[in-house]
Amino acid sequence: AASWVISPVLGGIIAASFLFAIKKTMIFKENKIEAAVKWVPVFVAIMSWAFVTYLTLKGLKKVWPHIVDILIFLPDTKKPTFIVAMLFGLIVAVLVYITVRATVIKKASTLENSRAGINMLFTVPLIFAAALLSFAHGANDVANAIGPLAAINDAVMTGGISSKAGIPLWVMAVGALGIAIGLALYGPKLIRTYIAFNKPIGIVCTTDPKERKNIINYIGHPERLFPIGRLDKPSEGLIFLTNDGDIVNKILRAGNRHEKEYIVTVKQMITAGFIKKMGQGIPVLGTVTKKCSVIRLNDFTFKIILTQGLNRQIRRMCEYLNYEVVKLKRTRIMNVKLGNLKTGQWRELRAAEMQQINKMLASSSKTEEASFDKNKK
Repeated sequence: AASWVISPVLGGIIAASFLFAIKKTMIFKENKIEAAVKWVPVFVAIMSWAFVTYLTLKGLKKVWPHIVDILIFLPDTKKPTFIVAMLFGLIVAVLVYITVRATVIKKASTLENSRAGINMLFTVPLIFAAALLSFAHGANDVANAIGPLAAINDAVMTGGISSKAGIPLWVMAVGALGIAIGLALYGPKLIRTYIAFNKPIGIVCTTDPKERKNIINYIGHPERLFPIGRLDKPSEGLIFLTNDGDIVNKILRAGNRHEKEYIVTVKQMITAGFIKKMGQGIPVLGTVTKKCSVIRLNDFTFKIILTQGLNRQIRRMCEYLNYEVVKLKRTRIMNVKLGNLKTGQWRELRAAEMQQINKMLASSSKTEEASFDKNKK
């Protein structure tokens, strides 16, 4: 019973200590990325050391005699000793440190110098931490999941109630299948990722691995993401990526009139007539572009806000008027601005930004449904 109090208290103290150390060594530093390169591998290595030590002590004790028979240099004991477990953990920690350091150095150039950038480096370690927690509590969870079924099966087989019920293999299989199906159905919904990326010129917005400069390889995010929409290879600026398939069509649907803002530089001098025609609509791909806001910024640069996303729309609109685009940069999608996010870097969308996006999506969907019902009548 005492362990029910001691374990959470010690766990809380250790977690608080790690949080304090992370803030002290990285979060509060001016150059967070440089600090991350130095300290993230250290923290992940410590976590790996603890994980492997615990796994050796608890997970291998049943099969330890067989391991000793194979690895004859190990001490001949019935279960692993704490020193042996610590040595196993240390070996793994060193390997993890080397691997993580190389990975962090590779990703450092694409990360924003902010808390969000630092947080992304801890995605994989947090997954392992969750795995350790699951392992620690797994026995109780499995017992709770299959215990009733095992008890019913034992009562049917023996014709009575036993103080200890056996657990047949098929009962374990049913429990494992149930947990696996639950994770497959609901797991992805609990780990949704939304990021804003400042795409450099030359990067292709595709998930095709055959494309050497595809956006997925460039970002190197641990989650399996895909872009929401696209930016042409010679264009740059803001683009969203996510693993949430439900949100993609809602954002891209032209009927929802979600704004995207661009800064465009052209080769020819901008005239009042050019601005007027661009705003009123241009014949493109067998249709006429929707009316949009176009503002002249200087002799060769203008800002345009679109609510539709035809293929190479701005470039085709300019070409129709005999203007050549020399630079095109997207600076805003809906309520999210590019801000000071550097080229090639990305960040997670903030909670407030996602809350506003969801409100806008809900509002536009209701408007579209009302319009559809009206047209049916």
